[in-house]
Amino acid sequence: MDYHIEISSIVQFVNDQLRQNTIVNYNAREIYTHIKKAVLDSETKPFLNPPHEGEYNSNYEKYARINAEWDGTYILDFFENDGAFYDLEKILYIFRENTNEETFRILFSLKIGELKSNGLPINEFLSFQVYDNFYGDEQSLDDFLQELLSIDGNFYLLPPNFNEEIEKWIDRKSDSKEEIVVEKPEKKKSPNTEKEEIEFKKYIESRKGFKIPGKLTDEQIRHFFSFLYHEKFDDRIPFLDEKTVNKIFANGLVIPKEIPVEKFRLNTNKKFPTKTIDHAIHLLYLKHSGKNKRDYVLFFACYLKEYEKALFSEKGMYNIASNMSGERSTKIKIPWDKYLPEEGI
Repeated sequence: MDYHIEISSIVQFVNDQLRQNTIVNYNAREIYTHIKKAVLDSETKPFLNPPHEGEYNSNYEKYARINAEWDGTYILDFFENDGAFYDLEKILYIFRENTNEETFRILFSLKIGELKSNGLPINEFLSFQVYDNFYGDEQSLDDFLQELLSIDGNFYLLPPNFNEEIEKWIDRKSDSKEEIVVEKPEKKKSPNTEKEEIEFKKYIESRKGFKIPGKLTDEQIRHFFSFLYHEKFDDRIPFLDEKTVNKIFANGLVIPKEIPVEKFRLNTNKKFPTKTIDHAIHLLYLKHSGKNKRDYVLFFACYLKEYEKALFSEKGMYNIASNMSGERSTKIKIPWDKYLPEEGI
């Protein structure tokens, strides 16, 4: 069994479920939309481009007709974007680093459903994913899984009793883990990609020592993020201790001149997922200025392991920023008004 997040097998699995009416909550249109996003983010080339003006292509007309007649009850084996058609039958691996986080969560959930429908163990898949999409960092995968379970909209995609298997995975003993080495296909950089990397590095350098301007005082910002140590889990563990929070915000929202090599890691669980911090940063962004969200992402990427990916590429920055949309789970019970300035938000 292929333990990659692979598009063609996910499409086949979803269509099987829809046609057999096995999972009535599946929304073909929504899933189709995320599959399209993932394929486009992978920079896959279309298999069929629109004909030039005045030309006629019967093959193109056939796909255009099928696409126009699609009724949304299942996922087509292709899709159209800007007049071009993309293949969903060929093997295409999707990687987290190149994919919007919400889209990746949905595809990850569907892959789990595919494995469960075939009676295959989830733990082997998770062991594989540690290296395939989480840079060998098991804690990063644990955090991702906790967040997966905390978002209400994911539950209809996940198989029954999946949360029990996740809890077993997270609680497993470290000495029982078996290392799986994954080799990813080497990707050649295009001239445009190299130019983007140069511009991104220039942006990072230009922001070193930069204080993000806005309406809140340093003291108000420190008070807002005091929830990181005041709000605690059932076992009395906060997201971060007070000393760490004070160190991060010692100078307000100043991006450090020297980016720390060692990052702090948040304490998260199903009740207090990373999504909570995404929401807090979104609130700060709106309240402080509502401008240049990437500067806020950069600030937190300098200090927190969970956002470190934003330091490596423009796409990593974009994916993390897109998660800070204001969306939050109903399970998150932080009393934000207690920490925001008096005039609220």
